[in-house]
Formats: sequence, C-alpha cells, structure tokens
Amino acid sequence: MSGVLTPAQYAGGGGFTLQSFTPPAGTALVNGTPTILTWTAPADGKQHRVLIFAELNVTVAETGGQVTASVTTPSGNVDAKQVFAAGQGVGVVTPVAASFPQIRMVQAGGTVSLFQNSPLTAGAATVWGELWAT
Repeated sequence: MSGVLTPAQYAGGGGFTLQSFTPPAGTALVNGTPTILTWTAPADGKQHRVLIFAELNVTVAETGGQVTASVTTPSGNVDAKQVFAAGQGVGVVTPVAASFPQIRMVQAGGTVSLFQNSPLTAGAATVWGELWAT
C-alpha cells in the first residue's frame, strides 16, 4: 500500500450523518447559557466536517438570548460564530447570513457546539437545530 488513501477511505466511507438534534418541540431559550447541541469528532486522526442547521422562533420580544456555534478547527483553535443575535423581535429568525449555513472543518477529537451565549432575561424564544457531520 502506498500510504495514499482514497477520499472514501479518508473520510470513513460515508457522507454527512445526523449527530445531534433538538427535540421536535425545539429547545426554549432560558435565563442561562446552556448547550443546545454538541458533538465530538472521533479521535481517529482524520479530518471531519460539520454542518449546523438552525431556526429561531421568537414569540415575545427578547432581551438577551444570543446563540453561538463553536468548532475546534484542524489547527486546534476554537472558532465561535454568532448564529442568532440577542434582542430579536417577534417572528421566525434565520441565522446571521455571514455565519450560516456553514460547512466547517473539525479537528479529530474536536468539539462542535451550538449554545446560548447570553441569558434570555425577558421574552420567549425556541430554537430548532440539527448538527450533521462526517
């Protein structure tokens, strides 16, 4: 064997698979900073990819409630991007255009998270999300 892998061998032979998801009713934002979705890539020495889908429904105007995604990059750095800004008005909110949709590279053994970055001190909102990865 020459030591050169085919793309299928390198990527584990499969495409994106669902790794983490919110319940069908979604996850309510709270007066705290909980993790909404998380996944840790296998520590197999291979590069991995992740794609996060998310939607926010605000039923009472928010104070606070920022949602952020973070990923451990192949270089070992943690990179965080805002998904939903704090203080949204009533309605369905799509992710910040500059941040999503994204396919990100993930270091073997690295972690990916979608989390509430600032407490929701007033208002009501629910987030739905899925994390797909290779």
